[in-house]
Amino acid sequence: MRWLPIRLLVLTPIRYRRMPCPLDVPSIGLQRGLPLVVLENVQVRVDAELWLNPDKAPRDEADNHRKYAEMFLRRLGQQKLFRPAYFGLETFPARLSAATGAEQPVPIDLEWGPMPGDAFGEPLLEGVMRGGVVQYTSPFR
Repeated sequence: MRWLPIRLLVLTPIRYRRMPCPLDVPSIGLQRGLPLVVLENVQVRVDAELWLNPDKAPRDEADNHRKYAEMFLRRLGQQKLFRPAYFGLETFPARLSAATGAEQPVPIDLEWGPMPGDAFGEPLLEGVMRGGVVQYTSPFR
């Protein structure tokens, strides 16, 4: 199972901070001590859809979607996740909670270019935020 992000809503104004890189990550070109620009106090809502591998869950698809979604929400409420959540690097942990649906994005427009980030080398972010909303692309769609 995978959660495929559809859109990301930025809920708080964006604040940046410079800091030395806390670790070496040669695969993405980061070296310990080099300057790094990070976001501070980030609050976002991620809208996503559940994708089940048909080879692993071939039975009634609707039933499996409901079962896995309920399992995820139950574990999220107990903070018992499969692996810890983080923003970009494991050094920057994230705290997850279920969205209420009433969250509204802050009206921010930005462009930054494509951001690679999945195992297939496909860009996940189109590099454009309009009205505080970033639309995702995915090789699974």
